[in-house]
Amino acid sequence: MYGMILLFADFTVKSYIIAAVIGLIVALITISIMKGGMKNVAKSRNAANYVAKDSFRLRTSNDRFLRKEEKRTKKQTNS
Repeated sequence: MYGMILLFADFTVKSYIIAAVIGLIVALITISIMKGGMKNVAKSRNAANYVAKDSFRLRTSNDRFLRKEEKRTKKQTNS
């Protein structure tokens, strides 16, 4: 146990800074690799490009509302 305490007592602020810089460099390399793999991603206006043909079948369709209150206002007309 005493040997472990001596092992950690040798760390200085300089070693923490060096460790932080090494960690930052590794993180930047990892993020760059991940970002490079996303070059094929593009924006689309609808989901048709993401769904394979005949792979989605909606069996039931219903709406569930949290509230049943309905407010109606008449549209203003200029005539």
